Amino acid sequence: MDITSLVFQFNASKPLPQGLSVAVAQPTDVDQIMDTINAARAIMRANNNYKQWMTEYPSRELITQDIAAGRGVVCIDENHNVIGYMVLFFTPEPTYASLDGSWLNDTDPYVTVHRIAVRKSGLGVGCMLMQLAMSCGLSVRVDTHEVNTPMRNLLVKLGYTQCGIIIIEDGTPRIAYQWLPSTKDNTK
Repeated sequence: MDITSLVFQFNASKPLPQGLSVAVAQPTDVDQIMDTINAARAIMRANNNYKQWMTEYPSRELITQDIAAGRGVVCIDENHNVIGYMVLFFTPEPTYASLDGSWLNDTDPYVTVHRIAVRKSGLGVGCMLMQLAMSCGLSVRVDTHEVNTPMRNLLVKLGYTQCGIIIIEDGTPRIAYQWLPSTKDNTK
């Protein structure tokens, strides 16, 4: 899957809210992406999520790697400021191979969303980024911390199904969700 084409099609498919657009992340975006990640940490803490992203994760080095690999996506405002970020993987996620539960579909290819961050809640940026992932025509999988209530609420609103628990590399559990393109189309 070509992320550049996906981003172009998404921007052209409908008017996006408040002059927002999405773009493939560039090396010049790293500072603003890191500011967005720090703002997302503050939002998490304001929502009593003191357990997620407590360390340097996601690090500047990891974001730089995402961009070099062409998998980072930014949401930008009318002033060309980065206000959202996510990563899309079109390869199988290793931690999803061992799910305590069951995926809605475990045979078809899927896209995985990681490192989604927004600078300010309530603008619809997270929703728009998730809709971009959903517009690729594949099943979408994502996981989040149990106490990340805003993200969990967003996923339910968009029609994602809670499928079970995965254990990430550091040994901690995450709630795994999946969305199938055949379900109600919430991308419009």
